[in-house]
Parts: sequence; C-alpha cells; structure tokens
Amino acid sequence: MVAVISGRSHHVQLFPMLALDGRKTDIHKLAETKGCHTMTSGTVCQGAHTCLCVARKSQVFCYELFQSKKISHRKFKELQIPANVQWMAIFSEQLCVGFQSGFLRYPLRREGSPYRMLHSHDPTLSFIVHQPVDALCAIEISSIEYLLCFKSIGIYTDSRGLRSRPTELMWPATPTYCRYNAPYLSVYSENAVDIFDVNSMEWIQTVPLKKVRPLNSEGSLNILLSETIRLIYFTNKMTYGDELVFPETSDSHQKQMVRHLHSKRRYSFRVPRGKERLPIGL
Repeated sequence: MVAVISGRSHHVQLFPMLALDGRKTDIHKLAETKGCHTMTSGTVCQGAHTCLCVARKSQVFCYELFQSKKISHRKFKELQIPANVQWMAIFSEQLCVGFQSGFLRYPLRREGSPYRMLHSHDPTLSFIVHQPVDALCAIEISSIEYLLCFKSIGIYTDSRGLRSRPTELMWPATPTYCRYNAPYLSVYSENAVDIFDVNSMEWIQTVPLKKVRPLNSEGSLNILLSETIRLIYFTNKMTYGDELVFPETSDSHQKQMVRHLHSKRRYSFRVPRGKERLPIGL
C-alpha cells in the first residue's frame, strides 16, 4: 500500500498499490492524523508486522497496517516527544525520533522508557544542548554505534549515548537533508550534494547540483527543481545491480518531467517525438 500526506488539513491517507496504475480504489483516511508533518514506516517482529508512525508536532501515533480485501489499521501506541519531531525512522524494532538537539529511541512492540542517543552526562557533547541545533537524521552503523546528524555537525555515539569517536563530521555547506545508503551518507545543500563514507569519515565526492531534493530514504532517487523538472538517479557502486529499474520499452534517456498546465502539483514524463530508442538507463 501507499501512504501519503495530503489535503489542506494534512491527513494521512492510505491507497492500495493498484492506485498507481490509475485505477479507482478506496481511500483509507487516518482521521486523527490531521495536521501531521512527517511519517515513517517499517517492519517489526522479524518482518511479520508493518508499522506506520505519524508525527503531529510533538506527538507520534503508531499504527499496525493490514491489507487483505480492504485496508485497515490499528493504533497500538501514542508517544509524547520532548519537542517537535524533525525526523523519524524505524530500525532494530525501535522508532528513532530526532528533535532539536536530541535523538531518542522508543521500543515499539513493548512498553518501556526511551533510550537517549545523546547523553547529557558526556561533557564533550554539552555544546549541543547549549546551542540548540536542528536534527537531520540518525544512522545505525552497527549494533553499538550510531551517527547523529545535526544541521551543524555529525556526531558518533555508542549504544549508551556517549561519544564513540573523538572527531566529528563537518559539513562543507549548511545541509537541508541527509540520506544514507551504506556506507555512504549524502548531505544535501543549496548548491551541491556531498558524499561521505561513514566508516572512514572521508569526504569522498561532491556532486554540483543546485536545488536537488531526495525522494527516498536512501537518496538514490532525487528531483532537480530547475526550469525543466528532472529526476536524478545516484547509483551505489558497492551494490550489485540498480535499485531503479525501467521497463525495456522506456526511452529513459530522452524522458523529461513536465508540469501539467491545469495542476501545479501534477507531473508526467514526456518523450520527444522522432527520438530513436536508446539503451535502458537514466
């Protein structure tokens, strides 16, 4: 199924995958999500259950989703975060929540107190609290180490929330988004995307693209907001094969994304006439 935030009231609505083919389908609306601003999904219980977590200011609603003939849901948890939620993700059976100057991990399938990912008892990290900074994302490097990405700095911590490495990652420009595709961290700014290896802490590449935004959690698919709207695909050379697959009939080298005349929010692909079919790719 597909979950979207839509409408003036910013409700979450659930659609079956058939809706992507243009078919008429039932829409399942989550009524209490009015005013939400971000969401994340993932699996728990070794993939047996699908969860959707929706944030509305400093509240998070956690749902279990079901799909047979009809879409249905069950709210199983409601969380109160210390500040407005700025980022969320589900990993290792936990919901990781980022907010100004902090990250917390909440157990999803059981009750319990959240785990601090940035401990105030570490004196080398106190500057984060004294100079409030926005949270961008957290990365689970291993079961005992995390990378916490803030708008001004990236900090490595252990499972107790204490510093695990003496040095930090410094951004070459003020970031707007961070995306992770192991072992690479993509840091987006106004004029470029900078790529870091999170293990070696090397700044390995800069892609000079202005006004580019990520469209997925890995940062492999992006949209370029220039005069001609374009999709940009970043491939990870460390993986086998491409994550994005085009049908054999698509002339993907010649595709352009164009905005519909009657709707500023609707886009489609256009292939110029007279172009010969080219090899598959983007």
